[in-house]
Amino acid sequence: MAQAGNDSIKSLKRVVNAISRNAGTLVAVPAAAVLAYRLNELWKAGELEQLLRTYLDTRVNVSLVRKARQAYIRARRPVAMQAGQAAQAVADAITVAVVAAVGLLAVLLLRLLFPSERPTYLVDFSVHKGQEEWKFPKEWFLPHSARVGKGRFTEDDLDFQEKILMRSGLGDETYIPPWLYSNPPHYDMEHARKEFEVCCFSAVRDLLNKTGVSPKQIGFVITNCSLFNPTPSLSATIMHHFGMGASTLNYNLGGMGCSAGVVAIDLARQMLQIYPNSYALVVSHENLTSNWYPGSDRSMLVPNCIFRSNGAAILLSNRSSESW
Repeated sequence: MAQAGNDSIKSLKRVVNAISRNAGTLVAVPAAAVLAYRLNELWKAGELEQLLRTYLDTRVNVSLVRKARQAYIRARRPVAMQAGQAAQAVADAITVAVVAAVGLLAVLLLRLLFPSERPTYLVDFSVHKGQEEWKFPKEWFLPHSARVGKGRFTEDDLDFQEKILMRSGLGDETYIPPWLYSNPPHYDMEHARKEFEVCCFSAVRDLLNKTGVSPKQIGFVITNCSLFNPTPSLSATIMHHFGMGASTLNYNLGGMGCSAGVVAIDLARQMLQIYPNSYALVVSHENLTSNWYPGSDRSMLVPNCIFRSNGAAILLSNRSSESW
């Protein structure tokens, strides 16, 4: 029942939005139709022709007073009739104007009550391109996992990781931070933040260069990362690094898993409904350093096998200039 009510409200909003977008046409077409109908009636009755003739006659200068007086006497009664007709035409025009004004006011009120959504445009996007020294071919994984997990991984753990890796679809062009397969590996806060900066700063920098958008033009920065949520936040780190304006708003999403990317895009869309002529920067990242798991819980071993260094930056806008 509640779902049916929500669907009805959504349908009503779509109708109202369609009406508000075409308000000018909806008001102008009926008004033009009424005016055309009235002019046609006047023409059929000969009143329009008479009104035009009267208008033209008033522009003629009569030099002889007698002719002017006689013309006045002859035309006095028709002129009175024509004046009545003109008054009626004026009254009709006023009626049309009042109806049009009331209709326009109603449309404006509906637009205020049910504002139409601003369109959201994807300006461009960029992804992190791994450094050559971070390249990690698939055949390296098991030897390194056995070495850095010595004393932590059992043979069953290594066999499980091998099966996951073989079914993952990963190739030899993936990348991992080198400190994860050093001896000993480093998965502390400092290295986790370094991974974020390397992966995401490069994606944002490339995106800004491609679009020509200045960092100070960015109205919102939204980051999403499931488990790595340090202080200062990732969004604040991006703002500080690129020197964005003091009025830029930032949001840091965490703990949402793989759905966080969609949530971040939707949050950007909602913010762009409120602030006109704005840009929103969305940055998605999953941190390998903070997620590396040296244990035997198989559900937590899966990310070790399938996650690689990553970072994506997306620029959204509601500016009409970005619609092309």
